[in-house]
Amino acid sequence: MKNLLLTAFVLLAGTTLFAADFIKELENSIGRKECKVVYTLHMGDGKEQVFTGHDFSSGGIVEKGGVPIYFEMYKGSGDKKQNIMININNAIFYKLNIEKVMGVWEYDFHFYYS
Repeated sequence: MKNLLLTAFVLLAGTTLFAADFIKELENSIGRKECKVVYTLHMGDGKEQVFTGHDFSSGGIVEKGGVPIYFEMYKGSGDKKQNIMININNAIFYKLNIEKVMGVWEYDFHFYYS
């Protein structure tokens, strides 16, 4: 019984740490101009929407009550300002791949929706 409880605790702690690391990496991703950063949204109907970090100049995590709700990215300024909001709260699954390819770090964020 103790082994089962210990295993459950380790799995739960690992999941919580990954979620915190994912949010931290997502928040820092918009400032990584020397890296390749890609955000892919996988919709329930099989369609995908892809954005790259180089297309945006600023952004960050928007929280409500200390809980991350969405990630917002901005491009331009004044009347020509555009933004994209990626809903974190409604994603059923998300994944982050970090890889160094030919000396350049690549961050590949995936968000899956039903």
